[in-house]
Amino acid sequence: MRVAYLKNKTVKFPIYINLRDHFGQTNPAEVLERHARNIGFPYPSHLVRAWRAGYVILLIDGFDELTTLGIQGLWKRLHEVRYRAMEVVRRLISEQPSDAGVIVAGRAHFFDSERERTKALGLKPSFIELKLNEFNDEQIQRYLTKRGLKGSIPKWVPSRPLLVGYLAASGVLKEVFSNENPERENLTVDPARGWDYIVDRVCEREAAIEAGIDGPTVRRILERLATLARQSQSGLGPLSPDKISSAFVEICGYQPDDKGSLLLQRLPGLGTDRAEEGTRIFLDEDFADVCRAGDLLQYLSNPFSDALDLFRGADRSIGGLAVEIILSKAQQIPLSSGKMVPAIRKAMEIEEFSALVLDLVRISMECDLDINVPVELKDVFVPFLELPADKRNYSNLSFSECLFSHLAIDHGALSANLPKFRACYIDELDGRSSTNDLPAGVFDKDCEFGRFSDSPDTTNAISAMDLPLGTRVLLTVLKKLFAQSGSGRKENALQRGLDHHSRRLVGAVLHLLQSEGFISPYKRGGMDMTIWVPNRSMMQRVQKLITAPRTCSDALVQKAAALE
Repeated sequence: MRVAYLKNKTVKFPIYINLRDHFGQTNPAEVLERHARNIGFPYPSHLVRAWRAGYVILLIDGFDELTTLGIQGLWKRLHEVRYRAMEVVRRLISEQPSDAGVIVAGRAHFFDSERERTKALGLKPSFIELKLNEFNDEQIQRYLTKRGLKGSIPKWVPSRPLLVGYLAASGVLKEVFSNENPERENLTVDPARGWDYIVDRVCEREAAIEAGIDGPTVRRILERLATLARQSQSGLGPLSPDKISSAFVEICGYQPDDKGSLLLQRLPGLGTDRAEEGTRIFLDEDFADVCRAGDLLQYLSNPFSDALDLFRGADRSIGGLAVEIILSKAQQIPLSSGKMVPAIRKAMEIEEFSALVLDLVRISMECDLDINVPVELKDVFVPFLELPADKRNYSNLSFSECLFSHLAIDHGALSANLPKFRACYIDELDGRSSTNDLPAGVFDKDCEFGRFSDSPDTTNAISAMDLPLGTRVLLTVLKKLFAQSGSGRKENALQRGLDHHSRRLVGAVLHLLQSEGFISPYKRGGMDMTIWVPNRSMMQRVQKLITAPRTCSDALVQKAAALE
């Protein structure tokens, strides 16, 4: 629009109105005059005249950044409050000449429903509504290419356009793709470091709206809400207005003022759940999981504080990202058996803290710490648990009537060191091919299994193909890295399900894939453990390799076939 005007192709020109700069204003003329003064235009009244005459195309941005005075404690009347706050937008739209265009932009979840949004903004039936949905892998690649960023895209990169755009605009991806700074590369290859950085930057952005609090405090509010959301089955919410307000009070120590109330209505990562109740919900599982780590770190630093009550009634355990973030920051505590055992003992005192006990057990196992206290977990949902083939002793741990989404047992794990499972349901067992292949004395007769990932119809199906050994190992590794859930895989997990002949080629296959740009490794902070992360941009090529290894004519297949 600007170019067309400057080239004399039209007499109409755009004016970009950032509503953040017009707090408390209701008169369109005042908005345009203040805008003129802000940009240094010497004749503010001329803009008003041009607008009235139909020469101005209004670009109104940030309706979710408006609030009104004196809204503290009015959560029950938020519809009325938001309607009053949108008065200036309604007037700008209603008084806009019919032959001039107008665009209104903001976050849809600021309102509880589409009906409320249409009414509050005064949108006419002729308005066209455009939504920016989540990117798929191809769209992320295209978007970043347009931003001048070319290279591998880690699988952990969020698919939501706002977060992808922020990460690109912050310059982090540019530094990564240039390969000038090895530490910056680790930041975006490591899912925990990358997500931790994203949440920090997004919170800093929200704090810049003059909410009167800084970015770390915004993050602490989100972390508290993520802990409260664990009381739901999904772990994402819903969160009532009262819970959101109380989280602010607990973190900040005072009731939210006008700007604080605005912040709570548009907290990043939250969206509308039930419009009639005004509840919010976390929109992204990874975003929520990163936030779940905050309060748990506080508890680990002092298990005998009031922080324990935060986990009462939690129905959802933390995920892999939260575990990784806790491990990366654990050096501040630091974590040890002497620290973990009292924390576990304290959490076991109350039955409602079962999810917290599970969190502590998983952290202990990831830190290679023995569990030196008897722990029985009953009737809990375990999304993922990996039992390594090392000398750590987990025989004090037992699960009764628990539901496992994914349980992995490394080859070589000693039965005497494994936990006991009683009447549990395991949806997927990785590392074993059938009930006859189970370690002795670990599962009782009442345990049930959905499927075995090493059964003939999965990994072994690749092994049965009439292909060179190196190619079969390549396909197995690609399947584990690209087709299975998770941001990355531990190196020892990539050998699971392979015979001893195949295992010896895993290292060579990983080296080949790294040299070809398919995967990237990173070391878990403070630990001698390599985790491999897939390159998102290679997804289509990998799918062709896995589905048609004989006919895809990919050079990678020939290179893998030559491995010995």
